[in-house]
Amino acid sequence: MKTLHRYLLSQVLATLVLTVGIFTAVLMMGNAMKEVLALVVKGQASLWGVTKAFGLLVPFVISFSLPMGLLTAMLLVFGRFSADQELTALRASGVSVTRLSLPVIAISLLMSGLCAWINTDIAPKCRAAYKNLIREVDIGQLTDLLQPGIPMTEIPGQVIHIQNRRTQGNQVGLGNIHYIKYDGNKPVMEIYAEGGILEANEETSQLFMSID
Repeated sequence: MKTLHRYLLSQVLATLVLTVGIFTAVLMMGNAMKEVLALVVKGQASLWGVTKAFGLLVPFVISFSLPMGLLTAMLLVFGRFSADQELTALRASGVSVTRLSLPVIAISLLMSGLCAWINTDIAPKCRAAYKNLIREVDIGQLTDLLQPGIPMTEIPGQVIHIQNRRTQGNQVGLGNIHYIKYDGNKPVMEIYAEGGILEANEETSQLFMSID
């Protein structure tokens, strides 16, 4: 009976690894295509940032792929057992399906506990860290719009020119600021300042600039 249990466990575990891997890859692509790969295409994320984002997504995705993979693995293994007449042979030998399934039930209980732990502790933390990472990239994208020696014209009717900048967390120190506001093609306001601060709001993804 031990040999039979080891055989069944090996089949279930091998199929479980395969099914969980496939479901995880499919679900990862669904999440990554919307945010991570979009940043890669735009050149706004480094290789380390992309790797970290994928790593943070894995626990969140596994909370969905593990139950689906386990169910699929059970269906595949016992379906093959039935198709090969192995279940019929075992029952004819006096081995009940319940007794045969004891190791599989133990694995199911173990996976249920693992899923509960992932859902209640690991997945929420990783999801929050992933969102923070994406927000940091978005904020970096906003502050990178203003570069030394390159006029910023993305805001309609306004042009901002700086000579130097230094980054301090979510704040960016600016030097030698030249600000022009236009009414159509006519400048209606022009401001020069020796320095200022550009700050990004994480909640609203807005930029605020104050000048000295």
